Amino acid sequence: VCVAALTVTARAQIGYWRDSVTLFQRALDVTTDNFPAHMFMAQTLYPLGREQEAIEHYETALRINPRAPDTIYNLGYAYHLSGRNVEALARFKEVLRYRPNHANANFHIGRTLVEAGEYRRAIEYSGGTPTGGGFRSRPSAGWGALRRLPQTATECGLEASWGYSISGSRPASF
Repeated sequence: VCVAALTVTARAQIGYWRDSVTLFQRALDVTTDNFPAHMFMAQTLYPLGREQEAIEHYETALRINPRAPDTIYNLGYAYHLSGRNVEALARFKEVLRYRPNHANANFHIGRTLVEAGEYRRAIEYSGGTPTGGGFRSRPSAGWGALRRLPQTATECGLEASWGYSISGSRPASF
């Protein structure tokens, strides 16, 4: 009798928690200042194409816990993917205050600058070489982003600062 009652209860709960969005929404409905629920809701919504809702949940999570580097990074990345590069850069730099060696934040500062056409700033940030600073954590990805733009890189004088042709091969340090 007890097992039958628990089975009926379990079936009712399984139907109620049909997906992650429902689960996290319920957690948000019955609690206040629930940092993990907002963070996980954002991570669930973004891949579903609900970017603005995800951003709102990341922002709420950070109002609750403003010193969470991974959540700060996730918000920055969501801003970056939404084309909000100024906000993305601010968040990536904020992550570095808490974790100076955060590989993805370092990489995405350089990448965001490159994608915004700010090649000089990207190079200055990266220490003047494709392996310095911002691209240090993922040098081949940073280098690849710049190699796709050889005429612009040449116009910016990057070949001279690196000491070899961008259209040529990678330096020995790679």
